[in-house]
Amino acid sequence: MTFDDFRRVLLSFADRATDLDLSKGELALEIRGEIIEAQVRQRPAGLFVVEEGEQLPAGRWLLDRVAQLEILARRILDYTEPAEHFVEPSGKHLRDINDDPAEEEQPVPDLRETVLRSLSAHPAGVTSLHFLTSDAGEGKSTLLNEMARDQAKRYLSRDDDWVFLPVHLGGRLFMRFDDVVVGTLMNKLRFNGLRYASFLELVRLGAVVPALDGFEELFIESAGGDATTALGDFTQELDSAGTAVIAARRAYFQYRSLKAQAKLIDSLRGQAISASRFTIDRWDRDHFLRYASLRGEPNGESVYQQLEEILGPSHPLLTRAVLVQKLLDLATDSEDFQQLLTRLRDEPKGYFREFIGSIIEREARKWVDRTGIQDVSTPLLSLEQHYDLLSSIAVEMWTSGSDRLPRDVMVFVAELYAEDAGSTPEVTRQIVDKISTHALIVPSGHSKYCFDHEEFFHFFLGEAVGRSSVSKDVAGIRDLAGRAALPAMAVEAAAKYIRREGVPPSELADFMSAAYAGEQRTSLIRENLSAVAIECLDGVEQPTEFKDGVFPAASLAGKRLKEVTFNKCYFGSTDLRCAELVSCRFISCEFVQLGGDGTERVQDTQLSQCKIHAWVGSSGSEFAPDRIVQALMRAGFTVEGKLDTVGQVVAPNEAAEPDEEIKLMETLLRMFSRATALNESAVRRKMGTRESLFFNEVYPRLLQAEIVVEVPHRGSGVQRRMKLGVSATRCRSSFEASAGSFESFLSRMNSRD
Repeated sequence: MTFDDFRRVLLSFADRATDLDLSKGELALEIRGEIIEAQVRQRPAGLFVVEEGEQLPAGRWLLDRVAQLEILARRILDYTEPAEHFVEPSGKHLRDINDDPAEEEQPVPDLRETVLRSLSAHPAGVTSLHFLTSDAGEGKSTLLNEMARDQAKRYLSRDDDWVFLPVHLGGRLFMRFDDVVVGTLMNKLRFNGLRYASFLELVRLGAVVPALDGFEELFIESAGGDATTALGDFTQELDSAGTAVIAARRAYFQYRSLKAQAKLIDSLRGQAISASRFTIDRWDRDHFLRYASLRGEPNGESVYQQLEEILGPSHPLLTRAVLVQKLLDLATDSEDFQQLLTRLRDEPKGYFREFIGSIIEREARKWVDRTGIQDVSTPLLSLEQHYDLLSSIAVEMWTSGSDRLPRDVMVFVAELYAEDAGSTPEVTRQIVDKISTHALIVPSGHSKYCFDHEEFFHFFLGEAVGRSSVSKDVAGIRDLAGRAALPAMAVEAAAKYIRREGVPPSELADFMSAAYAGEQRTSLIRENLSAVAIECLDGVEQPTEFKDGVFPAASLAGKRLKEVTFNKCYFGSTDLRCAELVSCRFISCEFVQLGGDGTERVQDTQLSQCKIHAWVGSSGSEFAPDRIVQALMRAGFTVEGKLDTVGQVVAPNEAAEPDEEIKLMETLLRMFSRATALNESAVRRKMGTRESLFFNEVYPRLLQAEIVVEVPHRGSGVQRRMKLGVSATRCRSSFEASAGSFESFLSRMNSRD
């Protein structure tokens, strides 16, 4: 640690710059009301601090004396509950692209230890981002907490010199990122030793490795194809140093949209970034039985076999940890479990609501009137009222911008609901007393409560959205839809509620159009209601016309649409994977990007007067209108003429094959989404048999145009290292306009327009 670094870190802890005096080898610092006095000495081995006769390396003294990381490690152990019946997860590891340009995932049998070892590397001169990905309910948060406890023990035993800090982001939709970090330290861990500036300095030093859990809330690809993220701001603050874990459904570099990737690359410009990914495997039979054994469940194998016969081995009820936990809770009562099996046989596709319904039925039997005024078996609430009450709690969380509520707010919501339901004061008091112990509600921090898992929260939020849609409550639906992008589970739950109530698709389309009338195309209300509407149309065979919708990314993937007309609609980046479009019409619609992989079925479906910016297929991307039309026709669409650069229909023409050079440039640009600087060896391996063409023909011209610039190589050996010298967004727009010609691409990049 240099003297300048030492001074900078100390200043981040001081209340005011004048609270630090560091001159002539003497140190005086006032922090948290305490005055620290010491001497600073320069030794051949580095900087040392002498306080009360004890000499320590400056870095260790900072961590123990000023940052008090020993206290933080103890608080992590005190306030992070160990997982009950923890099953060690397996997974896969996609290494940094400079280490493995082939981008082949390697199996990892012991994910917890492998991630911690990777984090301990702390490469210098680069911000190292490690993504931890899985679907909801597959154990990301549990794994992070277990890693935090393990690393805290290692820090306290001096086996390691850094602390792992999970920061839960999910649900905090309107808070600043620094507020979330400081809130975690002070409210959850009762640790007031770090301001955000101090936290950043410790991350840069490698003394704290944060794990940002629930990053989907801060990283969203909108219908317009834009990717908005706090990640760019965070990495800019780290200034090419430090290590962080990002826990999310998928890593940012997995976005197929070149437009979204370009914006993300630009947000990371100016910094040295490398990215790798760990993926948690879904549970299999062995994981299920291991968990059942740890719980002491004697019938685990029987439970698994019965559900496997109905649902198959890959069903979420058998592969997602949070659902397995609730499932085995139900299995302790054979009658409840048999009722669940019956429900699943009758409605396998609606398994989530049926599963939650079994939990609620079990809970409802416990909610009986104990006042003695009525019969002892009189329920406090009906089953539907249980759904309504939990939906009211979910709505309060959504409108307050958090996935947890203080106890007094939870009580207020329950009391208000009971009174609106016409309950007597005696019954209302019992409902208020029981709500915090509901089977789907758990304590979370100091006097706060949340749903047992975020998907339960999102499910009941979706029920509320569906209820407002069915009742045609325009004000209510606009309020819910205007807060933030609705989670996928909420959209799915809302659509199933609407369909269960038998609302005709045409009637729903008219209501949604009226509800978002007058909203801008970028409006959350328009996008959320369109997302619910297209989910409602999935599998329905009734002629329907939908106008002026704005559909989010991936809105057509997996959908089965028949006789649906989309008029003047806008679609975000979406592929057609496993989609079925039969007798559909797209009139004057705009697509940020369409894509297919051969699994789609497109029959008697027409694109008329549409604008499509790009096509992404299994063989690569197409930006030239002629090439896009050819790809669409191969996929099964009917297109009258071809699309020119502004999307108008003109006479058909033979499309030119894109240059090999432009394909190589696209490959290079996508590589820059994994690391802001690339080693020559990595690029050569990625280009494969085309490496000679790239380095002999393409690379020199990119250097000449300063599209790519060379930077010093800091590793072993002698090789070139390159980074983008221009905006990735500018590269992407030149791609779209180049019609597959590398010469045209260079001309546009050299143009000042």
